[in-house]
Amino acid sequence: MIVMHVDIKIKPEMEQEFLVDTVELIRGSKAEPGNLVYDLVKVVGQTCAYKFVEVWTDQEALDFHCEQKHFLNYLATSEEKGFQSEEPSIVFYKADYL
Repeated sequence: MIVMHVDIKIKPEMEQEFLVDTVELIRGSKAEPGNLVYDLVKVVGQTCAYKFVEVWTDQEALDFHCEQKHFLNYLATSEEKGFQSEEPSIVFYKADYL
């Protein structure tokens, strides 16, 4: 099992648009084979800070996710609109003991 935490900071003036534009990404990702969890949570006590929490059955499922239209569209939209105020922080975890 692969767990990913993606910490992102959004420009305050882009926050509502960011939230609207992530709906398709989250819905599509949750429907993928091999996805166990795909959520976006707001970091408590921090302005415009969010975390994507993802859990995948294996590397193949994560690789498949990275090729999907909803994921690629989100990346392109995020880049084009400039949602983020800084580069994201991505941390991977493995849970092979389960």
